[in-house]
Amino acid sequence: MKAEKVWILAIILLPVTTLFYEKTLATDQVRFHSETNGYSFIIPKGWIQIPEDIVRERYSKVLSSRTRAIVLYEAEFQMEGKDKWFECPTILVQMARYSALGIRGTLRKDEFSDFVKSFTGRDVMESKDELFGEVVTDVMTGYRVSKVVVDKANRRYTYVCEITIGDSSVIKSEVVGYFGKETIVQLMFNHYVEADWSRFETDRNLIFGSFEFDPGMQHEDTLSKSSGILDRLREAAARGLSYGLIAIVLGVIFGLFKLITFLSRPEEKSGDEQKQ
Repeated sequence: MKAEKVWILAIILLPVTTLFYEKTLATDQVRFHSETNGYSFIIPKGWIQIPEDIVRERYSKVLSSRTRAIVLYEAEFQMEGKDKWFECPTILVQMARYSALGIRGTLRKDEFSDFVKSFTGRDVMESKDELFGEVVTDVMTGYRVSKVVVDKANRRYTYVCEITIGDSSVIKSEVVGYFGKETIVQLMFNHYVEADWSRFETDRNLIFGSFEFDPGMQHEDTLSKSSGILDRLREAAARGLSYGLIAIVLGVIFGLFKLITFLSRPEEKSGDEQKQ
């Protein structure tokens, strides 16, 4: 679907998040915490954060300004001892505010499933030209996503997606998204499909299972009788946000962003960043 002119998305651009690590008790693990957006999760031993400026530069080159106005890349992590940044496996952290998606207020728990359906039904191969530049569209040749499982009780959803690059390279992502009071945060564990995924099962379980929102940022169900999520997205379109664009961008936020990590050669680390 071709997107119409959008309402002023530039005002949604968020400042670069202040991020820091907190030591956890009696372990070699660290807890990654976003002060600005109010959530945290454990990073297992043996993982390091890719410098924020390198992550920011990488994604700014290939994402349209519309997309950057809606989603924020909080951070990305990789295993220690790699010669280049963005070498698999990686953990990508993404965040989007409900307000940036044209949704007023907080999602109700009974809206979660409809919200997920609003982006999983998109034809992402038809939408890629609008959201990415040639560096992406020239190499992305296929996309497949599993059924999305919504866990209303724990306010999260999970799925697996695979993207084919060129003739044969396939990248797989195991994805868990978390519904908060004002935001959705998504953690993506990315690796090549032929890799030994069982080797990282403990790390994945620790990362996904340790996620939590800060006090005051957790999702709290509302008894509001406001219109449903699909109606609210249509209301956003009436205010100037293209319903088609929102749906397309949702499809990208929750399935395609990790592709960018692998589209260009992983960047060489500078001399002082090499593992000692």
